[in-house]
This record gives sequence, C-alpha cells and structure tokens, in this order.
Amino acid sequence: MSALLALTALLWLRLPSNIVPILNVDEADFAVESAVLLDGGRPYVDFVEKKPPLVYLLYAGAMRIVGRYNLPAFRLLLIVYVLASALLLAAIARRLYGEKVALLAAPLYAVTVSVGLPMDVHAANAETLFLLPLLAGTYLWLRGSERAFVAGVFLGLATLIKQQAGIQLLVLIAASCLEAERLRRIGLMCAGFALPCLLSLTGLAVVGSLGEFLYWTIGINGYYIANGNTAASGARLLAGALRLMWGFAPGVWFAGTARLVYELLRRHERRPVVAFWGFGSIVPICLGGRFFPHYFLQRFPPLVLLASAGAIAAWERVDHRRALQLAGAVAVAALLVITPATRMSAFRDAELLSVPRDSGGPRRRSLGPRAHRAVRARALLGIRLGTLLSLAAKAGGAIPLRHISRGRGGRHAIVVEPVPSEQGTRDSTRMGSLLRGSGAPSAFHLRRHRGTGLLRLLEVSSCAISAAAGVS
Repeated sequence: MSALLALTALLWLRLPSNIVPILNVDEADFAVESAVLLDGGRPYVDFVEKKPPLVYLLYAGAMRIVGRYNLPAFRLLLIVYVLASALLLAAIARRLYGEKVALLAAPLYAVTVSVGLPMDVHAANAETLFLLPLLAGTYLWLRGSERAFVAGVFLGLATLIKQQAGIQLLVLIAASCLEAERLRRIGLMCAGFALPCLLSLTGLAVVGSLGEFLYWTIGINGYYIANGNTAASGARLLAGALRLMWGFAPGVWFAGTARLVYELLRRHERRPVVAFWGFGSIVPICLGGRFFPHYFLQRFPPLVLLASAGAIAAWERVDHRRALQLAGAVAVAALLVITPATRMSAFRDAELLSVPRDSGGPRRRSLGPRAHRAVRARALLGIRLGTLLSLAAKAGGAIPLRHISRGRGGRHAIVVEPVPSEQGTRDSTRMGSLLRGSGAPSAFHLRRHRGTGLLRLLEVSSCAISAAAGVS
C-alpha cells in the first residue's frame, strides 16, 4: 500500500508538467552531451561539462531506449527511478525507526521531491539521479560492516553522477566512528568508494579524456565555487530559496526540523547517522552561495526521515484516544501531503507551463543565430552573451526557460538558465566560456576546444542564448 501511494503521488504530481519538452538547462545539456557519446564522441573533448562521467552514461542509456532528445519519455522512466529511491528510504526508515515510520516515509518522500518549481524538481537533473545510489549505499551501511564495501561502491557511483554526493561518505565515516569495528567498517567503505572512481579514471585515460576531465570537473568547479556569491548576496539567495521550498512543503520542513531538535536534546531518541546526514546535506547546498532550488533535493531524504518519525511519534502518544488520533491523521495528511499537492495545481495549466516572451529591445537584438560556420559563430556568440546578461539583469536573474530547435534534425535543441543577477562573477562554463567581471562582459575566451568540438560548442551556445531571450 505504501509503494502504491508513492507511485500515485509521483504520477499525480509529475505527469502534468511532462508536456514541456525541456524543463531545465541541465537536462538539455545532458541530452545533447549523451547524443555525442552515442555518436562515438569522447567526454570532455567533444563536449564540455563540469559533471562527472556517469551522468552522461545514464542519459545515453536512457536516450538509447526512448530516443534521442526525448526528455518527456526519459522523465517517465525517472518516475520509476524516484519510486525506487522512495522505497529505499522506507527501508532505511524501517531499520532506524520501525515499520510505521517506513510506511509513511515512502509516500511522503514521493510528495516532497515532486512539489516545487517543475524546472527544479521534475527535471531529470543530477540530484535526482544520484539520490538512488546514495540511498542504496546508506541502506547497505546500516546492514553492518559486512556490507560496508558494497555501500562504498554505491556511494562512489553516486559521486560519479555529481560530486556533491560525496559528502555522504563523510557522513557515514562520522557515523561509523560511533559503531563497533569502526576502523574495519571505514576502511572497507573507503575501498569500495575508490573502486568505481579508479575504474572511471582508467576508462577516461584509455579514451584520452583524463586531462580534460580533471580540468573541467576539478579545475572549473574550483573556479565555480571560488567565484560564487558574496556572503550578503548568498544570504539573500538562501532566504529566497528556503522561502520557496518551505512554501511548497511547510509541514515536512517544520516536522523534520522539530524532530531533529528533539533528537538532539533527548539522547535516548537520537539516531546519530540521521543527525550527521541532516547537517552534512547542508554543506554541498552552500558551496558557492548560489542556492538553486534543485540543490535542496539532497536535503530531502534526512528531512523526510525526521518528519515521518516525528509524525508517527505524535500519533503514538495519543494511541489511547481515537478522536485525537483521527484529528492527528487529518492534520498529518493536510500538512504533509494535501497542502504540498494543492500548491502544484497551478502547474496543471498548460498556459502557465508555457514560457512568456520578453518583448523588449534585447529580445529583438538576440534574433539571428542559425546554422553557421565557426568563424561567424564566434562573433554571434560574443554579441549575444552580452544580450543574455542584460536580459538576466532585467529579469532579476529569473528569465523563464524556453525550448528552441535549430538546425539539422533539431540537433540544437537547448535551453539556458541564467545565474542569479546578484552574482558578481558570471560563470558560464557549461557553454564552454569563462566570463569574468561584474557586468556584461566585453570579451570571453574558449579553452581546450579544437575542430568539431569547438563548432558544436558554439552552435549549442548561440542557440542557448536565443532560447533565453524567448526566441521561437
């Protein structure tokens, strides 16, 4: 019954937004990059991104099944993927808190990760993809030291989807320090974590992409973090993101936070791994001070565990009073499920899911990129990067996303999501350019691209800029 409720919630909340071809710039990037892999291209050479390689392989596998660039069909597969994550979280809850908490955790997780802006919570982004192996690794860690190596392997796989998942290794190392056989457990887990990472590095070296991989996933990410927002700007963005995410699921945030405080104050109720997990999941969200809403998906598993445990504990305290239990059930359903679901009702409107156009001068000036040669592409790209940032400033960093298809066979299907306008240094590494300065850049440079890789980069980038301006 718990699994059926979780599946129902996922279908009810996610299917309405699946009419949109592209929800988020990340899934558009991954779709284009996976097509390069399917064509025999090399990662970080024939396309550039700052994510680890496994996310592109997952996309390539899915796109081979559902068809290239078919993101709506991929998101249907993602529903099953998220359901598996919900069931794994329920298994974790069962070992930590018991059967009743597990029965609530699965549907509550399905609701919590499906309410919010569709471009953040419904898109096939890296956070959604890495949570399944992360939860698998955590569950296996709970099974004892004999499962520690395999737990580490799953954590390594999660990190190969997005680097931020690696924080879970530190979380479980901290929790292992409080367990029996801690040195053996930590050693086995770290060895398991290293195995997929070493295999990945070996594969990249064989295809000749290792140097580029290190540059884009370590060097560029270091630049991305180091050139994030100031503390003041980051604090404002954090407040806005929390207000947004809290607004969609206030009951989960309140119940989860209250339960965490309760466990910290009452030693006999404390589950150290959940506390470490709750605090550890905050760290990758804060890196760079950008606080995009989809970053908070990593926060939801421990939050849902705590909210479920708190709700069941409150229920059991009044188990001798049926009227109070009934009132409590209604309150839990209203706060944790019904309220979040009703706040998604606006996203059932096809008109609201469509993208409004900017009718001002910058949009008109952005017209023009078409199939072109690399030399002409440089000039077009240089002009339209300035247009993109002026539009970002005009819209307060919230230009809506737009699906655009240009060129042969719709190959240039792409969208773009501008960074928040408060960010002092604009980073556009996913388009292969490093933009420096606090305003619209007067120059840019492309690094480590040759031949067809540069041409593909320029074609995709110029179409992305047009998409941001709302060109159809």
